Amino acid sequence: MRILFVLHQFFPEFSSGTEQVTFNLAKAMQRLGHYVHVLTCRVSGEAAAPPLQHGLYKGIPVTGFPLRMLPTDSDSALATDAALSIALEAFLDEHDFDFCHVTHCMRMACLFPLLSARNIPYALTLTDFYLACHRINLQDVAGKSCSGPELGKRCARRCGSPMWNEEALFLRHDVAREILARSQLNACPSAAVQSAYQAAFPDVKFAVIPHGINFFEFSPSLVSPRGDAGLVLGFLGTVTPVKGLDVLVRAFVDNARPDMRLLIAGPIGDKDHWEREILPVIADDPRINVLGLLEGIARTSFYRRIDLLALPSRVPESFSLVVNEAHFCQVPVLVSDLGAPKERVQDGVNGRVLPAGDLKAWGKTLACLGDTPDVVAEWRKHLPLPYRIEEEAFIYNRMYSAFCVGAA
Repeated sequence: MRILFVLHQFFPEFSSGTEQVTFNLAKAMQRLGHYVHVLTCRVSGEAAAPPLQHGLYKGIPVTGFPLRMLPTDSDSALATDAALSIALEAFLDEHDFDFCHVTHCMRMACLFPLLSARNIPYALTLTDFYLACHRINLQDVAGKSCSGPELGKRCARRCGSPMWNEEALFLRHDVAREILARSQLNACPSAAVQSAYQAAFPDVKFAVIPHGINFFEFSPSLVSPRGDAGLVLGFLGTVTPVKGLDVLVRAFVDNARPDMRLLIAGPIGDKDHWEREILPVIADDPRINVLGLLEGIARTSFYRRIDLLALPSRVPESFSLVVNEAHFCQVPVLVSDLGAPKERVQDGVNGRVLPAGDLKAWGKTLACLGDTPDVVAEWRKHLPLPYRIEEEAFIYNRMYSAFCVGAA
């Protein structure tokens, strides 16, 4: 089968969760004997570059078009472009795909009419809340959690602007609903995502298919070593305000014992936030080490260096690969009380679920854990085993075949 994977950005330019999910699944499909190809958007690049550029990433063919071909509002609006549509038409004609699997719809609105015109069935994996929320994270402009668009009406009340007036918001919701309605499958990685989408689009069906991780990237030798030294806390993720690292470092600096350590890993996604909110706090604390972007064995071996992982997100996470990777490596996790990660953590049994953005609560927890490190060892006994990527791929593979037979 010839399968096209589609998402808004991809390796090596970006390396967040959706990119990793897509890469894992594409490689799994290659191992099952399918031809796979990734279509994505290139955010950087030369102005004179051709409309479509082709390359290879770790054995996966990748075609990218430049962001400059889309309107300036394409990251929030389901925007299209005539020239891009023509280029994508030629691309689809050349490759004759049997199925399309979209893991993020941002910047990809041009594609859906073309798929319909060619009777190419597609499935969606809803890796975040983008189709339900033009701000992506189900938070309004005041930073308050939102229960959903209410057909665009709540968006107009709480997030209206000159660009996003009532008419524009209603239209976006209608286009999003049409994309979902035409999909053969709307897969959600967690119950939290399914619940949010079902509330936003009550007449559309959604299924839960958790993301899998590649167990072969890890081994028992990578389990965190345990000694007499103080607890080592880890953060692994892109540094942006929504990830809540600023709360974690302030809680750590003010409350962690002298023998505790904090390892910070991941790319800096917001340089201003890093320089304004993170660096001044950690600059004079020798207990904190900044590791930067980790890839390959450096990423997987990160877990053997820590006793606890922290995910202090300020917004609902749709899943969390790092939580599942940590659990596989026998590392308990501290998570905020938003979104999917709390589904994986039993508070006080195999980790802690803490109020998002609550500096006092995070600080108190770090202080208590420093004084009672045996608690972490007890948590380690009750960690759930995550999905394997082979399990996720098996489910999708059966559905691809069924949908293509149905389409034929």
